[in-house]
Amino acid sequence: MIEEEREDLELQRMTRRSLLGAAGGILTAGAGLGWLMTRSKEGQLPWPLRRMLEFNETFGTSVVGADALAPDASSLPLTQPPRVNGRIGRGSVPPASEYALRVSIGGRTVAALSLTDVMALPRTVLTTEMKCVEGWSQVVRWGGVKLSDLLASAVGSQESKYVQTVSLDGKYFVGLDWRSAIHPQTLVCYELNGAPLPALHGAPLRVYLTNKYGYKSLKWLGEIRLTSNRPKDYWAERGYDWFGGL
Repeated sequence: MIEEEREDLELQRMTRRSLLGAAGGILTAGAGLGWLMTRSKEGQLPWPLRRMLEFNETFGTSVVGADALAPDASSLPLTQPPRVNGRIGRGSVPPASEYALRVSIGGRTVAALSLTDVMALPRTVLTTEMKCVEGWSQVVRWGGVKLSDLLASAVGSQESKYVQTVSLDGKYFVGLDWRSAIHPQTLVCYELNGAPLPALHGAPLRVYLTNKYGYKSLKWLGEIRLTSNRPKDYWAERGYDWFGGL
């Protein structure tokens, strides 16, 4: 009986310590959050969070490597049907016969590629796990052309520091560093899971990047801009990470 009483007393002490520890943790976290939210903002984020995102970008490019390849997911079952996420940028889409993808350098259009022109380039099929910043993922098989091949066809050996992709209606735009744009797994897609790209997934053409969260993979592609200045990015202007690396 005495042993049982000792165990009960020890359990009570442990419970009190746990509760006190949890309460202390909550208070500390609350104080930290309060401090964080009173810091000055940069790009709609408190500056400590902005510094963290900048560190992630530096880490992703210099340590992990912007050229790292995403694992092949061909052995996994495809997500059927693929989840539709994001409808910003879906304006008036012209018939395929009238579609033209503009490529510009420094604000000057240097090429206008028809859908036939794009589909005449070497075809690449890629099956990977597409990840959303919201926490979900899905296995998708994309068919299309490498963005690097498309740019080589349109502008030759011309290089740039940055690339901006813009939707047909101009309302959605994504900024990319050059290495991410010409990454061997960055595609301009016209197929999804072995079928023509559906309208809600960005037809007639969309971009897909394996090394970025989904919000960097622009749908309803209308223009590709090469620029020496870091371009605007729709979600970065709303506090998200400009780099968007996984």
